[in-house]
Amino acid sequence: MGLSTIIFIFASLYIPMYKFKHVLLVDDDYVSNFIADHLLNKLNVCNNVSFCRNGDEALKFLKETEDFPEIIFLDINMPVMDGFEFIETFRELNMDKHKTRIIIYTASFTQKDVEMLKGIGFQDFIVKPLTEEKLINILKLFKEN
Repeated sequence: MGLSTIIFIFASLYIPMYKFKHVLLVDDDYVSNFIADHLLNKLNVCNNVSFCRNGDEALKFLKETEDFPEIIFLDINMPVMDGFEFIETFRELNMDKHKTRIIIYTASFTQKDVEMLKGIGFQDFIVKPLTEEKLINILKLFKEN
């Protein structure tokens, strides 16, 4: 049993697990998507995971889906439409009425990125890769709200 498994078991004793109905991963990095999908399934905290490779693809998906995700893990640096453009369009299209929480999920945080995110009202961001500890912290946010 690895240390991360022990941490997860210990934390789960104190935090009743929240289970997402639907998670959307918006990221052009297949490895990051694989890791996040594996972790969500391993910990059994999600019923359905969907994937989009960029913001434009995600917006098209969201317009067509009947199963709107509770949470979106959004990369910032992607081709076609980056995370900032996605957020702007998501809000313009009033998609935030669904109360979906967007977690900025990226490997490259610059101070400029952090300031831009705070400037548009984002406090929820994590650095890749997604780990059990980071996921437990995200689950705490949902449990508290």
